[in-house]
Amino acid sequence: FAPVVLASRADRFFDIPAHFESPYMLFAEKLKPIPQTAPAAQSESNQSLPLPAITHINQSARLQTVTHQQNDNLAQLLETFEGKTGCPVLLNTSLNVRGQPIACSPADALAIFSTTALDALVMENALLVKTGDPGPLPPVGQQGQPANERPNHPQFELYRLPLTGAAGGLITYGLWGNLSWSLLIVSISLLLFATGLVAPRILAPLVSALGVAIRFTAILFTKVMMLLVFYLLLTPYALLLRILGHRGLQTRFESDSPSYWKHREPVKSKSSYFRQF
Repeated sequence: FAPVVLASRADRFFDIPAHFESPYMLFAEKLKPIPQTAPAAQSESNQSLPLPAITHINQSARLQTVTHQQNDNLAQLLETFEGKTGCPVLLNTSLNVRGQPIACSPADALAIFSTTALDALVMENALLVKTGDPGPLPPVGQQGQPANERPNHPQFELYRLPLTGAAGGLITYGLWGNLSWSLLIVSISLLLFATGLVAPRILAPLVSALGVAIRFTAILFTKVMMLLVFYLLLTPYALLLRILGHRGLQTRFESDSPSYWKHREPVKSKSSYFRQF
């Protein structure tokens, strides 16, 4: 989680210069000792932390600042929240459920809102609020859809079959000049396409078999091959660097150091946010 704060109030909570802006969450900044007007929470070490929900173990946070010019609605929300609580900071996180991508459309947002325990959803100038007890939530499927409303998987690749078969036939004919094999590939793809239109459930075993083959291929290339690369290439290379006394990373344990935090001067120019690499 990260804090989103009014740019004009950020230096109250974070160890940054006045008027410092970080609109793209590129910097992790240290938190200041708790201001007298901010709500406090006591940690186990009996040290006051102003914003425990977004504070890292080394008392830093990945800061996002907001101005009215950048996002007027969010800036007004932070001002209103400050007026009610005295704190101009809110917790900022992505809109998605575990294992699913971030919401990219209003339909995605509504699906997540209706199948999770969220209390309210804001989209542009629309505010949606749940009222009453919605009862038990359904299991979430793809992109927030209830599991019983997922699309029929045997039809998922249906309309790609003719195109894939035609491409395979052309490639086969172009590489080997064998018209018979090319026509056979195209015919098989058209047969599967017709089967999917008439009786898509017949394709279920084929889809399952393809899924097994894909999982096997994924294991082979993402685990076996990477394991070989790691132990046969990267490990000997790192060992050679260690023997030669070269340390690319600071991995030495420092018992007298309270943190591995490295102090740096914040970048004051907005142009540094663009074309980072």
